[in-house]
Amino acid sequence: MFSTDPAILAPIRSTYLTTQIDASTLTVQTDVVSPYGIATWRITAANASGTLADLAGKGAPAKETRIPLVSKDLKALAIGGDITVKMELQDSKGQSMLLSPSPVKVDFIQTSQQLAQKQNMRVQEKYALILFDFDKETIDSLNQEIINRIVARIKALPQARVEIVGHTDNIGTEKYNLKLSERRSLAVYKLLSAGFGETPGDRIRYSGVGPNTALFDNQSPEARAFNRTVTITLEYLSAE
Repeated sequence: MFSTDPAILAPIRSTYLTTQIDASTLTVQTDVVSPYGIATWRITAANASGTLADLAGKGAPAKETRIPLVSKDLKALAIGGDITVKMELQDSKGQSMLLSPSPVKVDFIQTSQQLAQKQNMRVQEKYALILFDFDKETIDSLNQEIINRIVARIKALPQARVEIVGHTDNIGTEKYNLKLSERRSLAVYKLLSAGFGETPGDRIRYSGVGPNTALFDNQSPEARAFNRTVTITLEYLSAE
């Protein structure tokens, strides 16, 4: 079966979300006096999603205890709501006391555009679908469709910087392949610049790495074919 429909090679856009917790620990400060001396203590932190931390020790607790908030899913932690911290003390006579301060407020905040710019949060979009015939740098009609899609993306991101890197398989000398990879990246650069319609300046850059930093292992004809490519990276602020 064979198809020439360019939609088969159309880029698939993936969205990646980054989450960040402002404080990775809760600090508990204690000032407890027991006439019989404290034998053991236990501190637990929990929210609606369950127990977040459980610490225990013998003797008097430290004046300040840091409770690590270990969570692989920060969104789930936020959904769990406010965090309740409890401290249970037991003295040498077996008498117990339970201390429970007010819950710790948890706010789940979506990063704003202004915050993203201040913190310099950046996003990279990578494209590696432009394939070349052996020892060629010619852009065929299918590749031209991909170029058009990337040009549209560049126009939609006026602050994005574009990095074009040419690659080759490992057949032939490194010196020759470096030149070939540069010709491939230059061919794409010319088409992107023409489609963009403005002088790109430093916004669009190109280079070639030949067989170095291969995208695939070059151990099969298929892998070598996939290495005859150009990767295009768009980098921009996440708020754009």
